[in-house]
Amino acid sequence: MLHSEEGVPFIGVVLDFEEAADESRPGETEVLTRVCWMYRVRDLKGAAKAALEEEPAVTRRAVLSEARAGGDKGTFQEVFLSNHANAVSAASIMHPIQVWCLPDERLEPLLLPAGAAGSGPPPGSAPAAGPAVSRAVLLPGFVSRRMYTVIKHKLLLLGKVPPAVAKKEFEPWVGQMVSELLRRTQAQLPAEMAAWVRRCEQRQARH
Repeated sequence: MLHSEEGVPFIGVVLDFEEAADESRPGETEVLTRVCWMYRVRDLKGAAKAALEEEPAVTRRAVLSEARAGGDKGTFQEVFLSNHANAVSAASIMHPIQVWCLPDERLEPLLLPAGAAGSGPPPGSAPAAGPAVSRAVLLPGFVSRRMYTVIKHKLLLLGKVPPAVAKKEFEPWVGQMVSELLRRTQAQLPAEMAAWVRRCEQRQARH
């Protein structure tokens, strides 16, 4: 999560850091970070926005202590990874957040088992709004299933990004980043799911 002058924080993937001359303070340096930006529904344009009519985004809820009055009240849409990256001051980094990256449109990997969620999820989990999961409960965190191409304004499932890189439709770093994010999600999900199932069971036991 990165600070924004607009009030609602930006979401991005920190790729690397570098030291560079500070233009505002001659003779001194500052630490920059290269960030790949994630877009919200309201940021999409053209064909990408139209595509959401066929495959709606997942509505998420998150309480953001840094959000200013007049923001989106903590209601966020599914976020979209992009091929847009640039360098910003490392001082703009606020804190890490969880973004689950999935290779296709299926949300099943993030759904709490019906038995565990039957008596209501523990605080912090989120009901998912969507045609296939209207009554399901998703693990906490944001979800990214599609990449937004900032020049062509199109959406592409994350699982199809590496093959597109092989066809030179994206720069190599895009494929490397997507593959790593998908790998991390796959590696982290079992333990995270087990932890939340235990919390649900403990809550049900208390009631």
